[in-house]
Amino acid sequence: MSCSRIENDYDGITHNYTKKGGLVYENVFLPIHAPPEWSDRAVLWNVVEEAEKSKDSRLAREFILALPVELPRETQISEAETFAKLLTDDGMCVDVCIHDTDNGNPHAHILATVRPLTEKGTWQNKTQKEYLCIRDGEVKGFTASEFLSAQNNGWKKQYQYYVGEEKVYLPPSQADGYERVNKYPKSSLYGRQNPVTERWNSDTQLIEWRRLWAEIVNNDLNEQNISPIDHRSNKARGITEQPTIHEGVSGKAIRKKGKQSERSFINSLIREDNKLLKSLRNMVKMLTEKIKTSVSAVAEALETLRINMISLEYKKETAADERYAAEYQVEHHTKYLYRYNEAAHKITTLETQLSAARKKHKRTPKILKEAYAETAKAVRDLELELEDLYNDRNRALYELNTSGDEIETAEKQLEEQKKHIPVFKAEEQRLSNEIKTTLITYTEVKDSAGCLNADELSAEQMRIRPEKETTARKALNSNETESAKRRFNNAVDVISEKIGEEPPHYLTEFEQYKQDEYERWLKQEERRKQEIRERYKPKSKSNNKNYNRDAR
Repeated sequence: MSCSRIENDYDGITHNYTKKGGLVYENVFLPIHAPPEWSDRAVLWNVVEEAEKSKDSRLAREFILALPVELPRETQISEAETFAKLLTDDGMCVDVCIHDTDNGNPHAHILATVRPLTEKGTWQNKTQKEYLCIRDGEVKGFTASEFLSAQNNGWKKQYQYYVGEEKVYLPPSQADGYERVNKYPKSSLYGRQNPVTERWNSDTQLIEWRRLWAEIVNNDLNEQNISPIDHRSNKARGITEQPTIHEGVSGKAIRKKGKQSERSFINSLIREDNKLLKSLRNMVKMLTEKIKTSVSAVAEALETLRINMISLEYKKETAADERYAAEYQVEHHTKYLYRYNEAAHKITTLETQLSAARKKHKRTPKILKEAYAETAKAVRDLELELEDLYNDRNRALYELNTSGDEIETAEKQLEEQKKHIPVFKAEEQRLSNEIKTTLITYTEVKDSAGCLNADELSAEQMRIRPEKETTARKALNSNETESAKRRFNNAVDVISEKIGEEPPHYLTEFEQYKQDEYERWLKQEERRKQEIRERYKPKSKSNNKNYNRDAR
């Protein structure tokens, strides 16, 4: 982030990013109780890492702020500094870096520490151990300092004891004659969070930070008569459109090459669906306002709602197909990643054993025939077993479409694929809800047309239906592949059942082939009959006379 050179005291590795471009501003901000030497980011982050004992501890919290392109650089820096000072006033050490590569996306990265500071400038604990104590059948949690006074009021710690074959938590006063399982008293699962840390980790605080950032930016935008930003989510603002997902640098790079990443494909689906749903809502609103008690108007309304439900069902089945494909890929890659890792682990072990066996065989004198043959057999057995493992490993790499050097990339891709599945599921659910809403409107329109002639209404619907289906097929590009055609036909069947109609029968590829063959046979048969008729067609009388005269 800071395009700097920092040595990591934890592992001794020096990380040098001084050649990286795009940095336009960097600074470290400290609260009043922090030691002044922490203003050096190398010192700060090494101190942060030293305070954490668990290997999976979180070291920092990152804020990524989109800076308004309409404002000058000085204002952008001032906004980032103002937000950073709000965080330091709350007790965080903050490292601010602003990036801009002239691609229209200036943004600030802010790393903030996650442990509060004491007044002496030392780190506070994130959590405290909480002992679940008992008194008169009541259980209550106490920290170590709280227990000192609670103990005088009759509260007792609980330990695990063997009661028969079961392990039971009891206070020592009730455990006479029972064997204690271990020395650890009963405690809550995650302990008691530091109240400051708990507040920083809350959803309420996240919304408050978003509100503060929007307030800072909007103060400057209002001075320039520019539309303000809104920190709230689409749902909170009453916007029904689904937001797109972040594609990242790799996704943009793939798109520049003329290809489409999985995230880019998901975003294209979301944009198309949002466009369709917007037009659907507008159409429903218009039809609700303009519909009249005439056959043509009601038929137009019903067929428009029907074809929109078919389009939504088609989109839903498309998302379902993509989800099935992603789930298959995840299952397939998980299986072969496991097989690769298992084979690689066994190969490492057997290669060591094979090396030792070869050395032993080489040291065994040939004159000791039995021992020599035994060591030779051991070498051959290990070589054969290794060959099988090499084959297993290569098969796994082939199925993963990668090489051994890129196995970590394959594991990262697997994690990315896992993230796509819930997105597709959410898309399916959203489209299902839209279909239900549209079906309610369809039912209301149909009920309102109860006074019209049912036969005339049905005939008018059948008249305009083919054109609407053709238009929808073109809009969805459902005629490009056989699978897309089947998906559209299936959507027609599903919606027909929902609206109480008999699903039309669409020919399968084989049925269509048989029908085309039969029609070709009929044409050939007709041509053959026509040729026979022409061949045996009676000749005219004049021709017969000439024929008879010539014969005589």
